[in-house]
Amino acid sequence: MAGSLENLLKEKPFVAPIAAIVAAALLFYLIIFSPLVNEAKVKFTEYRALRADLARREDIISSAGAFHEERVLMTEKEASRAMDELTKYGKEAGVNFKSIGTKEIDRTKSEHYLILPIEIEMESTYKELGAFLGSLDEMNNGLVKVQSFSIMPGKKNPSRFRTQLFLDMYLSKRRG
Repeated sequence: MAGSLENLLKEKPFVAPIAAIVAAALLFYLIIFSPLVNEAKVKFTEYRALRADLARREDIISSAGAFHEERVLMTEKEASRAMDELTKYGKEAGVNFKSIGTKEIDRTKSEHYLILPIEIEMESTYKELGAFLGSLDEMNNGLVKVQSFSIMPGKKNPSRFRTQLFLDMYLSKRRG
């Protein structure tokens, strides 16, 4: 038997490397690939549950017309009230607004709400900026999300900072 194995290896020297590759592939599948496939199945199930939860929450926002306690998701026509409240909180915090501008409303992200991008340039201390950003959660006339901001020291007074702030204000698609 041992002689025939030696003869086989002498006659067909490629059999041993192919057998080693097949054995390595089988071990790879059993040890690494198969558990990854099972984990991917579990993650996909979790993903589907999260997507369903997200859809449910968007429906809640939409059907509530966005009345929840005192908070209201403004319509496009009412967005100026939310902007007024935004500036009111800023002034109460001691923020000095240099400019406030809006960009074109994004109507594509959801069938339930619109997104109004807002760009604010302001001057404040860190404490005033923190108070203003914290007050955004207290807004009754809108829902605002901070997308990004950049802070630079002031030219005349380094203890006051120039901040460029990018916000998304969520608006209801309902007619109003």
